[in-house]
Parts: sequence; C-alpha cells; structure tokens
Amino acid sequence: MASAESPAQASDYKMGLLTAPASEQDALPATILESQDGLNLDSVRFVASDGNASYWAGLNEKGDLCLLAQIGDKEWVAGVSCTTATMFLAHGTGLRLYGPEGLSEAYLVPDGAAVEAPVSAVAANLYVGDPYASADRRAAALDRVLSSGDGEFTLQVFPDAFTTEVPK
Repeated sequence: MASAESPAQASDYKMGLLTAPASEQDALPATILESQDGLNLDSVRFVASDGNASYWAGLNEKGDLCLLAQIGDKEWVAGVSCTTATMFLAHGTGLRLYGPEGLSEAYLVPDGAAVEAPVSAVAANLYVGDPYASADRRAAALDRVLSSGDGEFTLQVFPDAFTTEVPK
C-alpha cells in the first residue's frame, strides 16, 4: 500500500485491468478528455460497455482510482467518480450518470470481490444497478457483508433511488 507521502500505484487497487498492457480501446473519447484535467491518461483502461454507457478506469494525479463513464453520442453526458485505495478495497466506487440519452448506475470493484443483488455483472470489475431500485432494496445490500479473496468487502451502493426531484 502507498504511504501518505506517495500517491497510490495501479497495483495498490488489486485490479489486474489497471496493470494490463494498453490497447487502442483504452483511449478516451474526446468528449471525456476535454473535461478530465488531472487524469493520468497512461493509466486509463477500458472496462466495458453495457449498451447504455461505456466505462473506463484510471488513476488521477493524486493516485486515486477513477471510474469514468459516457452515455450517448449526440447528446452525450460524461462523469467521473474517484476514490482512494483504502476505500476502494473496502467498498468499491460508484457513479450515477443521467443525460438525454440514458441513465446509468455503475460500480467498480476489486478483483475477486463477491457482489450480489441489487447489482449485476457487466464485466469482471464492473457491475450495474437499477437506478430506480427502492431504498429498502438498497438498504439490504448495504447491510450485506460480502467476502473477497483476502478480506471483507461491502459494496457501497447509492442509498436512494434515482430521482430528478430537487430535495427540499
């Protein structure tokens, strides 16, 4: 694990995808590149596409792991969620993205993490969930401790269903 003085390295995240050789598919679209200052582009790897969104993972200049996503082509929307190695190994990282061409709720997890409902696998390290799942269903997932290869892993899902209502 990295010390407080040095940024985390790709190997600290226990996600083989991050240390795999780069390919053409790993290149981010220009739409995401325009808004991603501080991202280490050499670390970015394509994770998967689920027919609704495309997902990448990479490290930022602080060494945090980032999940990047883009929905749509014409009226696209892109987003990013970053976390530290300690938080990622314990809880993964999630990202909700909403735009004119769709809605996505995705979670990136370390290798070997056992993950169950309310999410389903898209790729080895990527799960998607129903953005409209009830708070009760989400609470059940929050309470479930799931075992990974070398410790406890509890996927931290968004606690509430997606809504476009503004909180009062």
